Amino acid sequence: MRIKRLIVLFAILILLLPGCGGLNTKTLQNKAITKIELPYADFATPAVVGERLYVAVRSKDAQDDKCDLLIERHIKSGQESLIFESKYELGNVQGVKANEKWLVWIDGDVWGSKEDLYVKNLKTGEVKLIHSRGEKESISVPDLWQDYLVWTIDSDATDDDRTSEIMLLNLENGQKRKVGTIRNTCFINDFVKVDNGKVIWSDRDERNNYYHVFDIETSKITTYEAPGNIVGRAYLVENKIYSVDLKYGLEHAGDNRLYVYDIVTNKYKILDEDLSNLRVFNKGLAYEKRNKWKIYLNHENLQPVELYLEFEPDHYFVTGEGKYLVTGKNFFEEQRSVIYIINPEMILN
Repeated sequence: MRIKRLIVLFAILILLLPGCGGLNTKTLQNKAITKIELPYADFATPAVVGERLYVAVRSKDAQDDKCDLLIERHIKSGQESLIFESKYELGNVQGVKANEKWLVWIDGDVWGSKEDLYVKNLKTGEVKLIHSRGEKESISVPDLWQDYLVWTIDSDATDDDRTSEIMLLNLENGQKRKVGTIRNTCFINDFVKVDNGKVIWSDRDERNNYYHVFDIETSKITTYEAPGNIVGRAYLVENKIYSVDLKYGLEHAGDNRLYVYDIVTNKYKILDEDLSNLRVFNKGLAYEKRNKWKIYLNHENLQPVELYLEFEPDHYFVTGEGKYLVTGKNFFEEQRSVIYIINPEMILN
């Protein structure tokens, strides 16, 4: 009996030691996960800045199932204010991005035929219309880093041979410029990201796939040949490029591979296959496979982590310029939603 007690005591001590017991402990995660209740039937594209949550929500008067309001919610106090109400009868507010200085969103209609890109200066309160889509245009979800906003304009969305222009706007001085073009635009590569002074996108020609990285400071583009058949959803973090490859073409979107490419060693490897969503953040990545999300932390040595939530998430969002991972669930009949804000850095530390 004495020996058994010693074994049990030793096991408990091991779990309590720093770095032991892995990342999958409720105690470790409690401090890293914040739960917020919202009195709205649905929400979309949340953005977190310090103690503020910006999120599109569905009003009680909405005539469709889309979110038609943009609100600000103080995370601790629960104080709430209305930022924007859709200008369309059947409105759809989405693409919310925010940092300490800027708040960005898209207002459109539920059919996707109207899209207006707005920005609000959070220091002065000034709201500006940045871009309205033309008759034969579509715009991608924007991305925000410091004073820079990036998005794509698909200028001939009805043609099979599509190209998209990549626009970069300095929100501080208003300077807007085209920094690149996506050739052979499709749903997998109509996607652009900006972080740490770099804009990244992917495209393809008749023979190969490519990653393109635009340096904001030098205005130079570095191009890397990408593995795979049709590559898209490219993210650049810590000298690694994550992307999704459609193995058998656009008609078989579910048959895909998750690649990681090291731009220093010029080597790549396949991390997994058959995923349906990918999110990459500062401290890790998340992707959906067979209706279940997988979370990995630490880009140098990816470690799986199971988050202790009350439900299996349908979606994850990356916000706070890559600092936070956000998920949630709507309870339509109860006219409420739940949002979880996750700080992966606190789990690692």
